[in-house]
Amino acid sequence: MKKIVVVGMTNNPGGVETYLMNFFASMHKKNEIIFINANPYSEIAYQSDIVSRGGKVFIAKDKYSLKHYIGRTRIARRILRKVKADIVYVNALSVYSAFWVKAAKDLGLPAVYHSHNDAIFRNRLELKKAASFFLKPYNQRILKYATCLSVSRDASKFMFNNTNATIVYNAIDIDKWKINQLERAKVRNKFGFKDNQKVIIIVSRLSKQKNVLRAIRILKKVIDYDETYRCLIVGNGILRDVVIDEIKKYQLEKYVQLLGKRNDIPCLMSGSDILLLPSLYEGLPFVVIEAQGSGLPIIASKDVIPKVADVTKSILEVSLDKSDDFWADEIRNMKLNSMSKRENMNQKVGRSYFSKKYYDKKIKMIFDGL
Repeated sequence: MKKIVVVGMTNNPGGVETYLMNFFASMHKKNEIIFINANPYSEIAYQSDIVSRGGKVFIAKDKYSLKHYIGRTRIARRILRKVKADIVYVNALSVYSAFWVKAAKDLGLPAVYHSHNDAIFRNRLELKKAASFFLKPYNQRILKYATCLSVSRDASKFMFNNTNATIVYNAIDIDKWKINQLERAKVRNKFGFKDNQKVIIIVSRLSKQKNVLRAIRILKKVIDYDETYRCLIVGNGILRDVVIDEIKKYQLEKYVQLLGKRNDIPCLMSGSDILLLPSLYEGLPFVVIEAQGSGLPIIASKDVIPKVADVTKSILEVSLDKSDDFWADEIRNMKLNSMSKRENMNQKVGRSYFSKKYYDKKIKMIFDGL
């Protein structure tokens, strides 16, 4: 049984965290999976689930603290020795975590580096952005010692400066995401939605990357034209307070509900009608696959989502250069899917590269070969 150290799980149950839980589900029965918690002040996402199923969490604190950039490689080596790692699996949005690969190389351990994004953070502190920019060529040289995985060709190009990474898509349990009419009724009753009201759902981190403030302005235009629309915003982030202020500013309290972190997103999608995703940039946002699994039509930023993600041909792409009014018109003109159409979309996802069966086979082949 190999000990696989997993880096990249944060306290926010977002796309990367969802992916890592699928990885854990696929690999934990024949391997010991150890998640690194780089933030000792909070639990990682899904920690209780991980521990209850035999996984472990290593808290990087005191002499194992990764708080400071200087000396991180040395600390990473110390952690890997402590847990007696066999493989290091880094999941990252930038090259900033390449020090784990250097630490693994120093100890003679195989490392896997998985790119989940195709653009550098635009909301980092300026110092961190500068450090990431100037150190990127150095870090990319380090990454040559790793097995490189990516969510898309663009994400491979961004992270590794080439398109040679092995593409690995996340997996979806189609039974979990299939439209459930009973849950739909419960959700709509709970939030007070009437039969004639159309529900837009936004599932994302509340950050600049996800363009949530633009989403609020678009919602304002939609509701100005048609007050039968409602919206659920699922997720937390550094812009939460700003989002609350914007909702109040545009007097949308009656129409928009901010739900924070949730563990019932399949149910919420069952109760919704449209997914809105006006992101500035993405790697491969898995919420798009989940939404298709639930049978939702999707409106998203043009040229942001890889074409391979449009499994059901249900994604409407709109340029971010278009006005809020234009986005609002496109939303209002979207045809809502029938129950049978939503069920059919679920089956299409189950036959795609995003099926759990396909993912399990591919990820096991990669790690068995290390």
